[in-house]
Amino acid sequence: MATNHKLTIYSLALLAVLYSSFRGILLAQPTDKAFDYQKDFKDILQKTNNPDDSLYAYKMLLPRFLRADTTLTNRQVLAMQIYFTQHTDYMPYHDMVLERLIWNFNEQGLYEKALTECDTLLAKNPFNLVANKEKAFILKKMNTISGKEDAAPYLARFQMLVRADTCTGNGLSYGGAWFVLSPIDGQVIIDYVYNQNTCVMTSGEDRFGNFHDILGVKQNKTPEPCVWHYFNIQHAYVKMFNKNSEKLFKELEEEMKAKLKYLPYIKKNK
Repeated sequence: MATNHKLTIYSLALLAVLYSSFRGILLAQPTDKAFDYQKDFKDILQKTNNPDDSLYAYKMLLPRFLRADTTLTNRQVLAMQIYFTQHTDYMPYHDMVLERLIWNFNEQGLYEKALTECDTLLAKNPFNLVANKEKAFILKKMNTISGKEDAAPYLARFQMLVRADTCTGNGLSYGGAWFVLSPIDGQVIIDYVYNQNTCVMTSGEDRFGNFHDILGVKQNKTPEPCVWHYFNIQHAYVKMFNKNSEKLFKELEEEMKAKLKYLPYIKKNK
């Protein structure tokens, strides 16, 4: 299978060390109803756009998510993410640049700067895994500073998002692929949920032409040392590789470099 280097090269980023409570996050239970991307995506999107839909209307769900309402179901959290793929603020390239910037700042212990970038990202994309996770980590780290927010809501949001994404299948085939918003999300799930190393990084398309990131999870005690996991990012792929996306990414890369130019000791991800 050919590797799409154009996409996966940007998915390789150095992740900051996370405190132990993230390691114990639970994946969605196998009793959750399977998600069929080809059949269910458009149906769920239609429901989220219907203001009279008491279960899935986005405008009713979003305030509950922002206050970390853990009574939201996996399907409702998934529905909000599906709605967001159509939003003008859904910019995978932009998010990936800010995610790398957050990781760089956290790597050097520059938590105030990292927190500022988390807030910038979350203001536009409240469903970003990295920003929710890293903000929870930063606030936990800085909990002795008066006036800081509570870390718990951001950790809860991160957990709800991961559970919702991993309820969309078993992750072990194209047909059972996990829905994620960002190409980096697969790496986050493997590193922080499984606490395993990535042994393969490639990409492919299912029989419908939907683009997937494919990441291998290193297994030390199984007959298969590297188990492939599939992440459906067709919605991100469409947004990322339009006629304006390459130009936008270059502009954002320059913006990130400008923010880091006075910090030459920070390791730049390539």
